[in-house]
Amino acid sequence: MTTNTEESKFTRYIRSKIEASEKSQRELAELVGYNNQNMIAMLKTGGVKLALDRVPAMAQALKVDPLDLFKIALTQFYDEDTCKALLGIIEADLSPVEREILEIVRASSSGTPELTEEQKKKLTDLFS
Repeated sequence: MTTNTEESKFTRYIRSKIEASEKSQRELAELVGYNNQNMIAMLKTGGVKLALDRVPAMAQALKVDPLDLFKIALTQFYDEDTCKALLGIIEADLSPVEREILEIVRASSSGTPELTEEQKKKLTDLFS
């Protein structure tokens, strides 16, 4: 649990992604469906929470993995144990090996990879 003076993990994450974006706060607000760009400024400071139904649009606007953003957005509303339980349900259809492969791919590509045709072929060959 964070105190009023302690910045949350979500706030640090979203601020870094907003600041790294080439889009203006006005552009981001429009893409996410906010009527006012002040919502983006307030997200950066922790003044408001990102509603979970806005995660897909925000992820697309910031060019980040929607699941990664969803995971960290959950921390605005729930404690660590509850977040782990929810994510366990969401990711239940992945086998342990699939989960490990996904973690390796994400770690080595800094998020969601953009696969080239050559990379797709190599993956197919690797698992054939």
